[in-house]
Amino acid sequence: MDLVEQLVEKAEGLFIFASTVVKFIEGNGGPDYQLREIVRRQVKGLDGLYREVLHNALTKFEYPEDKDQCLCIIGTIILLRQQLSVDELGGLLDLPGDHVRGRLRNVQSVLIVPADIWGTIRTLHASFHDFLVDYRRSGTKTDRDLSDDFFVDPAKHHERIMRHCLTLITTDQDRGRHAKAMVYASRSWLYHMDRVLVHRGESGSIISRANDELIGCMGNLMSNSFNMWMWTLAWNSEAFETFMDLDMVVCRLKVTSVSFPCHRKLS
Repeated sequence: MDLVEQLVEKAEGLFIFASTVVKFIEGNGGPDYQLREIVRRQVKGLDGLYREVLHNALTKFEYPEDKDQCLCIIGTIILLRQQLSVDELGGLLDLPGDHVRGRLRNVQSVLIVPADIWGTIRTLHASFHDFLVDYRRSGTKTDRDLSDDFFVDPAKHHERIMRHCLTLITTDQDRGRHAKAMVYASRSWLYHMDRVLVHRGESGSIISRANDELIGCMGNLMSNSFNMWMWTLAWNSEAFETFMDLDMVVCRLKVTSVSFPCHRKLS
């Protein structure tokens, strides 16, 4: 069986597999080498291809912390409420836009990374998100293969994004520079808090240390930066959505002292 026939068999009829392979073979080593690597590593199906792409990209980092940062950036991208430009994402994560682009240099077969910091980062296909947030698909396969754990834990990553949002709102002094990131943070921190509560499981009260920390972050906003948060929302035509998020969070926490009703169902 020749190389092309083997790849067709591995694709299992998925167009996105073929599309991702085309982008992947444009990487280092040349098309023939990259194709043979897919066959040699027994890549099969879309999950196998995603694993190969991430393995290939992350092993290029010399230090583990650089690999972890790259995966955190990817996790942020797939869990954001809306797509952000490279510059906006950098503002949210407190990273230079060029640094964000550099970290994503080797994953452009699964992410659309613009040529400049003003373009929007997007996933090539929704299945990449589904792969990353499912531990059975993206988690460690063997105890000896810990370096190939690509699982993006939704609870942990949503909490991380929420913290970045609150940090930006409460500490950023250069509001003109990060204006669009500030709008996203102001609009969406409650959305990410809601996602944390969903993925951790709803309960009648918040008793865990992690959730106590979440309430602490919210308290810092309310006591120190509430006016700035309200001012940012006042200039945002989609501010109503933020208050709907607040409604949902209150409902999940079952705070019965709050009188307004829960009226939005989870999408």
